[in-house]
Amino acid sequence: MKKWIIFLFPFLLFSCFGESKEIQEAKKDLLWDTQKQEISSQDTLSGTISDTPSLDAPQNEREVSSYHINHLTDAFIDIEPILNIESITDTLDIKWKVNNPDIDKIVVTFTNTTSSFPSDTYTLQTFKKGDKTFLYRAYKKYQVLDTGKNMYTIDAYVWTNLISKLELDVNILSNTPQNTSGTWEVSEYIPKSIWDENNTVFLNLPVNESTYGNPIMTGESSFTYSNISWFEVRKSSDTLDVTCENIWDFLKQNYSWYYWNTCRPIYEDSFSLQVISLAWEKYKYEKHYIDKKYWFYAIALLEEWTWLLKEDLASKNQELKEKTFEITTLSDTLFKDMLK
Repeated sequence: MKKWIIFLFPFLLFSCFGESKEIQEAKKDLLWDTQKQEISSQDTLSGTISDTPSLDAPQNEREVSSYHINHLTDAFIDIEPILNIESITDTLDIKWKVNNPDIDKIVVTFTNTTSSFPSDTYTLQTFKKGDKTFLYRAYKKYQVLDTGKNMYTIDAYVWTNLISKLELDVNILSNTPQNTSGTWEVSEYIPKSIWDENNTVFLNLPVNESTYGNPIMTGESSFTYSNISWFEVRKSSDTLDVTCENIWDFLKQNYSWYYWNTCRPIYEDSFSLQVISLAWEKYKYEKHYIDKKYWFYAIALLEEWTWLLKEDLASKNQELKEKTFEITTLSDTLFKDMLK
């Protein structure tokens, strides 16, 4: 097994337009129902490209494109991790799940204050009530992607009521290399960093292309892995004093209705558990991983669905406790390898 060193730099993302008739016509092809045209992450990414300079170059000059997802309300819209963010220049495919069957309108607002086409608002023309997955083509030729700091605000409505709002900030560097071959070579080092509370300890993240894959940054202090969907690790000091004995109090900071089960140690300073939570009538069943040495907090989504009442949450927790989930085969192994 080889390991990568990840170097991380924080980024800021901002946001703003008028468009030609030609662009309006082009947007008719902007959105496609992914139930009809599913795009695999393996088709768009076979590795992660590094713009790392030579080893003699100053380390503080390293920087790459990056993105951040910010849920402003209940998460009825979930964006999948963007696995090839470091190679993007002119085209960005944004995939998401719609987790509320009552949503009947979605509006995407684009802003980039440094662009020559600084803003746009577009109501999804192909979206209909009950659709669960979509692909939004944020392409430069459609004037909804440019170099610099792009912001996509996604508003979901039931009739005229706004029920879900999130922001996707995407920072595209002007010096990001253009891929013309369609395949990226995997670099031994990618320019990001994971650090301890004193910003002095660098951690080698594991790589295993036959199992969980390669680490991919999803924010200034979070990352996922290329072969595991709906899994993310972030650095969080909030977990420093959390144990299996007081996990209930920790969870109530993030959930209104929830139960947990199977809290088990991994190593001396780490453990995992399963959590079921309810927002409105939608439940999520997740596996949480907590490490207090490197302050890692990881969540793998195991199952989600709708139409569950809070009085049925306890019995659903017991039911799901007995099930097995394929994703945990990868996420359990990965988390152990990260802490070795």
